[in-house]
Amino acid sequence: MKYGYSYICRKFVGVKIFGNQKWSLVILAGFAFLTVYAFLFAKDIRIDHDFDKFFKQEDPQIKYLQQYVKKYGQDADFILVGVEPQGRIFDLKFLKKVKELGDRIQTQSHVLDVFSPCHNCYIAKWGGMEGIIEKPCISYEDMVEDSINVSSQVKFKGTLFSTKSPAILLYVKTQENMTMKYGAELQAFIETQLFSLGIEKYHIAGKIIATAHYVDRLEEELTVFLGASLLLICLFLWFTFRSFWGIIVPLIIVIASTIWTLALMEITGKPLDLLMVILPTIIFVVGMSDLIHFLNKYLFELRRGKVKSEAISNSFKEVGLATLLTSVTTAVGFFSLAVVDIQPVKEFGIYSGIAIFIAYFLTFSCTPFILALLPVPIDLLVQNHKRQWNDSLGSLFIWILRNPKKILAGAAVVILFGCIGLNGLHVNAYLLDDLNEEDPVKKSFSFFEENFAGVRPFEMEISIKDSSRNIYDYEIAQEVYKVEQYLAKHYTPDGVGFMFSLLDPIKMFYFIKHNNNPEYFKLPKEKAYYNNLDLLAKYIPSSKLHNVLVSEDSLSGRISGKIHDVGSKVIEDENEKFYAFMRDSINGNLIETRFTGTAYYVDKNNQNLSMNLLTGLLLALSIVGILMGFIYRSWAVVLVALFTNLLPLLFISGFMYLVGFDIKISTSLIFTLAFGIAVDDTIHLLSKLKMEMNQGASVFTALKRSYLTTGKAVVITSLILCGGFLSLLFSNFSSTFALGLLVSITLGVAVIVDLTVLPILILAAKRFIPNNTSPSDDKID
Repeated sequence: MKYGYSYICRKFVGVKIFGNQKWSLVILAGFAFLTVYAFLFAKDIRIDHDFDKFFKQEDPQIKYLQQYVKKYGQDADFILVGVEPQGRIFDLKFLKKVKELGDRIQTQSHVLDVFSPCHNCYIAKWGGMEGIIEKPCISYEDMVEDSINVSSQVKFKGTLFSTKSPAILLYVKTQENMTMKYGAELQAFIETQLFSLGIEKYHIAGKIIATAHYVDRLEEELTVFLGASLLLICLFLWFTFRSFWGIIVPLIIVIASTIWTLALMEITGKPLDLLMVILPTIIFVVGMSDLIHFLNKYLFELRRGKVKSEAISNSFKEVGLATLLTSVTTAVGFFSLAVVDIQPVKEFGIYSGIAIFIAYFLTFSCTPFILALLPVPIDLLVQNHKRQWNDSLGSLFIWILRNPKKILAGAAVVILFGCIGLNGLHVNAYLLDDLNEEDPVKKSFSFFEENFAGVRPFEMEISIKDSSRNIYDYEIAQEVYKVEQYLAKHYTPDGVGFMFSLLDPIKMFYFIKHNNNPEYFKLPKEKAYYNNLDLLAKYIPSSKLHNVLVSEDSLSGRISGKIHDVGSKVIEDENEKFYAFMRDSINGNLIETRFTGTAYYVDKNNQNLSMNLLTGLLLALSIVGILMGFIYRSWAVVLVALFTNLLPLLFISGFMYLVGFDIKISTSLIFTLAFGIAVDDTIHLLSKLKMEMNQGASVFTALKRSYLTTGKAVVITSLILCGGFLSLLFSNFSSTFALGLLVSITLGVAVIVDLTVLPILILAAKRFIPNNTSPSDDKID
C-alpha cells in the first residue's frame, strides 16, 4: 500500500514538470504524432450490418432453428412487392404489367421464385378420369371468369389479393443469406422495372431491404451524432468559460480520445454497429466530465493566487484521484455488459469501458502540458460569475438544511413512483422498433400490415410422438387440423394469415373433389372417407407444398404463415393461450408443437438480453459498492452513495411506465449506463468531503465546503452529459432516441438528488463516517 496515488504524485509529478515548456512541447508533439498515426487507422473503420450477431449462437433455440431451416428452408429470405392499380384489380393492362414485372424479377440470379396471381399460381380442378387439372390463376382472356375463379380460392384472400384495398402481392423468394450488396441491387432493379412499366403505386418490404436501410441510416447517424455533440458541447463550454480557451482545450482531448478509440477498434477488427455508433458521443460527454473538473480546479487555484505551474500541479493531484475513481465506476457500468452473451452488447461494453480509460489517460497526460504552454486566462480570473455560483449554491444549501423532511418526502415519492413503474414495465419489442412512423421503409411495412396478412414470419413445427406412424395418419391429421384452426382464428387478433400447413395438400385435394367449393377447403371428418381419398398417396408426395412442409421421414411437419407485428408482449401472451389450448384440447400422446422461426427467436433473444442487462446492473452495483467500501472504509458512505444513485433509476422506471416506454435492448441499457455515469458526481462530492475532513474539518463544515467548491463542476458536467446524450434525439432510430432521452433525464435527476438528498443523508449518517477514511492518503493504490 506504500505506492499510492499521493506517493506517485510526490515522486513523479510536481511543479517542475509542468513548468518546463520544453518538456511540454516534446510530450505534446509525441501525443500529436500518435494521434495522427491513430487517425490513419480510425478513418478506415467500417460499419457492420450483420444483425445475426445479436443472436446467441450457442443457444439451444438457435441450434434448433438452424436444424429447422435445414429441413424446410429459411423463413425470412423474401421480398414483398405490393402494387396498386389506378382502377380495378381485374384490368387486363394492369395484370399484364404485373405478369411482366414478375417475369423480369425472376430473371435475376439471386431470385429463386416469384409467387403472385400471375406467377406460379394455379387453380386446380377435378377432371374425372384425367385426375387433377391445373390452369393458371389468371387467363388474361375473360376477366369476369378470372375474378370468379380467384374469389373461390380461400388461400388467395388477404395473401396475394388484399381484402381491404385494390392491391396485388408479389412474393419474391430469394437465395438464403443474400448479401446486402445483392439485396440493394435487387431492390434497385425492381424499382427500375416498376418505373419502366408505369406502375406508380408500389411498396417494397423484406429483411434484406430493412437491413440495407439500417446500414445507410447508421452511416448518417454517425455524422449527425458527431456534429450535434460537438455543437452542444461547444455551447455548454462557451457558457461555462466564456472564452475560446475554454472550448479548444477540451475539444482537443475528446477528439483525440475518439480517434484513439476508433483506431483501437479498427486494429482489433471491431466495426461500428447499431450500438457502437453512439460510442463517439459517449466519449465526448464522459471525457468532457473529466476535463471540466480539471479545468474548474485549475481556475480555482489560479484565483487563489497560485502560479500557473503550481495550479496545474495541485489540480493534477487533487482532481486526478477522484476522477480516476469516477472513470473506474463509469467503466464498471460499461464492463458489466460483458456478462451478456450477445456479442455486440458484450463488445459495446468492453470498448466503451476502454474508451473511458483512454479519455482519462489523455486528459491527465495532455491537458496539463497544453495548459503549461497556453497563457494564463486572465479574463476568466476576473469574471464575477464565481460569486454568483457561490451565492446560488449557498442559498440552495441553506434551503436544504431547513427542509430535510420535504426532501426526504420527495425521495419517498420517487421510490413509490419507481416501484409502481417497475411493476408495470414489460419486455416488448417490434420488428421495426427502431424506425419512426414517417420512415419510408416503415411505411412500406405498414402497408403490408394493413392490407395483407402482415410481414412478421410465423413458424411452428409439429412432430409425432410415435415414430412408427406417419404425420398423415388420420388421428394425427385431425389433431394437427385443430391446431391449424386455432392458429387461423384465435392466435393474435387477426390470426395467422398467408398460412401454409402440412395438411394443405390433403385439404386442396378435398376442395378440388368438391368442385372448388370454398366450404370444402378443410380436412374430411369421416375416417373412412379420409383413408379412401383417391390419388391421395400419389398426390401428396408429388405436391410442391409437400417438399417444404413435411420432413423427409414424414415424422414432422410445418405450419408457416404471416402475422401482424403486434409486439413481443402480445405474442408471449398468445403463446401462453396456445399452450393452454394444447393442454385442454389436443392429445399430447400423438403430437407435440414448437414455436420457432427468426421472429420468434428475436423475441426470446430480446427477453433474455433485457434480463441479462438487469443482471449486469446488479453486478455494477455490487462492484461499485465494494470499490467504494474499500476506498472510504465506511459502510455508511457505501449505503448513502448507492441509495442516492438508485433514486434516479427508480424515477426513470416510473417515467418509462408513465409515458409508455417498454423494456427492450435500448431502454434496458440505460439503467446500467446511467448508473455508471451518474455515480461520478457522488464520488466527486464524497472525495472532496473526506479531503476536507482529513484537514480537520467537521462533517458539517466539510460538507459545506465540498458543496460550494465541487457543486459548480458537478452541475456543469451534468449539464454537458445531459446535452451530449440529448444529441441522440436527432437520431432517426427510435431506440437511439429513447436512449438519449432517458439517459439525459436520469442524469438530470441524478444531479438534483446529489445536490439535495445526498447532503441530508450525509448529515444523518455523520456519526458513522470516521475521519480516517480519506481516499487521498497513501493507503490507496
